[in-house]
Amino acid sequence: FVPDHYALYEKLTGREYINYIADLYNVSKEDRTKVINDLVERFELVGAFDNQIKTYSHGMKQKIAIMSALVHNPKVWILDEPLTGLDPNSIYKVKETMKQHAKNGNIVFFSSHIIDVVERICDRIAIIKKGEILLTTTVKEIEESGQTLEDFYMNTIKSFQDKEMNKHDELEPESTSKESLKKRISKEEKTKNKKNKHENIDENILKVKKNKKGHK
Repeated sequence: FVPDHYALYEKLTGREYINYIADLYNVSKEDRTKVINDLVERFELVGAFDNQIKTYSHGMKQKIAIMSALVHNPKVWILDEPLTGLDPNSIYKVKETMKQHAKNGNIVFFSSHIIDVVERICDRIAIIKKGEILLTTTVKEIEESGQTLEDFYMNTIKSFQDKEMNKHDELEPESTSKESLKKRISKEEKTKNKKNKHENIDENILKVKKNKKGHK
């Protein structure tokens, strides 16, 4: 798993950290060496791999997080916004790595707001709104419908919003009616109380005046 906000042991060097992760997954020395050498060269970390991670740029740390997720060759590779903070060259290499991992018979599952990237590298997509999966389909099916993924996405979201609005409208009359009735009753009670208060004050004033006349 490669999170959007990674957490690395930054006092370790890149090599120490990747080996630490490899140890956790019981990756053999032979297998890890092959994977590490390939990824270090691919992500252009040869000159920095033996430096402490705290000296790395954001993009370099992102690459280390990706390497740590791949060192044990996972069957399912999950990434959350994996291209954030990467330069164009690194973005290309990460995308190629994702494609290659899928071609090797594995699953690459990632979230992204960059629709162009999703359209270019994914076979199957799911559109999520407010934690709910609205639908799943294939990029091929979308292309055959004559839409771009961006248009398909916008139409799907609009349809979802329209349904939510209709639900709201169906519930609104009863809710509004009850609320209006409560407000009207409250207003009438306040007016009545205010009127009674004034009447009581006028009556008391009249009594005082009568009493004053009586004393005279």
